[in-house]
Amino acid sequence: MLVRQRTYSASDLKLIAMGTMVLDHLAFHLMERGGMDLPMAWYIVGTAMRLAGRVAFPLYGFFLVQGFFHTGDWGKYMKRMVLLALVSEIPFNLICSGRPMYPVQNTLVTLSISLLALKGIRAVQTWEPEEGAFGGRAGAVWLKTAAIVLTATASMAAAGLLNSDYGPLGVLFILTLYFYNGNFQAQSLAGGAVLILLEGIVWGGFGCIAFFFISRYNGTRGRRLGYLPYVFYPAHLLIIYFIGVLIYGIHF
Repeated sequence: MLVRQRTYSASDLKLIAMGTMVLDHLAFHLMERGGMDLPMAWYIVGTAMRLAGRVAFPLYGFFLVQGFFHTGDWGKYMKRMVLLALVSEIPFNLICSGRPMYPVQNTLVTLSISLLALKGIRAVQTWEPEEGAFGGRAGAVWLKTAAIVLTATASMAAAGLLNSDYGPLGVLFILTLYFYNGNFQAQSLAGGAVLILLEGIVWGGFGCIAFFFISRYNGTRGRRLGYLPYVFYPAHLLIIYFIGVLIYGIHF
């Protein structure tokens, strides 16, 4: 008897990303940063939660690329991402340090940089020079390749200069998903390699579990989530921060 594999809609994968992200941030803020003398069992639970959280960023990166391919208004998409990154900065800083200022920028800054890079790379790929310009077809190919490499390098450098979460390799991971879009085997191998470079064999390896879910993405929207995926990021950070304040009684 054939066993039918379960598939996942876009809303299913977004809920998985949100759920694993919450686990990661709960463990980081309440267990790692809290400094309580917890039993070993709780540290094991916290580590398991953080490992599960490695799945979130690859899924968000995947949907950023899918959103780029399918959006009807890139400008509106970009403005929404930048606005959300700005709104999320203080909640992110509070989670990381207990203070409104922190040298690392939130993950949505990395996603915004990546989205801008995708726009630039797509513009280069679709550009068609005049016939005979730049030394003919071969010259145009070399010019476009150089422009794509320059755009990717500049976007990674921007993530490094801004010190955004996941940094240059986070941008590279999203660009990898873009370049191998439609080729899941290459996408998972190349993307997995970047994740391991980013977080090491253990943590990056758990991040690769995201490709299990991506491989079963059925291309449907699923249930309507409205603005939940957008407001969830800053909202859950604030909620977790205030839970920490209630538990510890002080800002830490």
